[in-house]
Amino acid sequence: MKDKLFINTLKSFNELTKDDQKKCKDLFERPLHPKIKKYKYMKFTQEILQKFPDESQKKPYFLTFQTISLHDKYSALIFSLCGIFESFHLIIYFGVFEDEKVQKKEVFICDILINLIKKDLPNLKIFTMKFVLLHNNLINKNVVKILSEMESSICKNIEEIFGKYRKIAGTKNIQYLEQFLRDFYKLSRVLLTDNISITLHLCTLECVDNFEIIIRSHMEALKEHITRKLIFELLRALIIIYGR
Repeated sequence: MKDKLFINTLKSFNELTKDDQKKCKDLFERPLHPKIKKYKYMKFTQEILQKFPDESQKKPYFLTFQTISLHDKYSALIFSLCGIFESFHLIIYFGVFEDEKVQKKEVFICDILINLIKKDLPNLKIFTMKFVLLHNNLINKNVVKILSEMESSICKNIEEIFGKYRKIAGTKNIQYLEQFLRDFYKLSRVLLTDNISITLHLCTLECVDNFEIIIRSHMEALKEHITRKLIFELLRALIIIYGR
């Protein structure tokens, strides 16, 4: 079958130990719910809970999401929880959609974000969301605009963060970088008032950027025959491999 992915053909899979290969293969080959197969999206709320079964200490995190164009027809949407004081990157949602069928991507993203905040994130009792950190691009700006215009603002700090760092993001000027670090430190102290020290190097999007690089490097192996299902299966396999 041309759009069936075999996890053992992936380079990253073959770099694992035999025990890890078996665990990943068993997870990947579990039957999927028909709804997941049809709509090509997955949530990992229960998997995150199972990963920290005996934890009692609160885990502050920032929420981020990214849309990744992986083909001239298809894009991926990934929502992640990233640790502030601990180095963790937990994907709570991912989906693959056909670009021409999702005309208003910012509305689509907002709907999923609101659903996660209302239904999924509250179940993660030991995790506490402190703020949302996003790449500075047009889609994210429009998402922020929609949220900021809602009567009951879900992410009240997002627009403030974007307004302050919009011009700074992406620049490599050293003076601007120094100013960013000073301002971001002050902002973090305000947002994280229940903590004394702040590990700033964890409050970056490096982990999601690295995962995007991993995805793109594996996309090259798919060559010409690329379908929505195949991209979905690839992302699912990589989340299993790198999140084990």
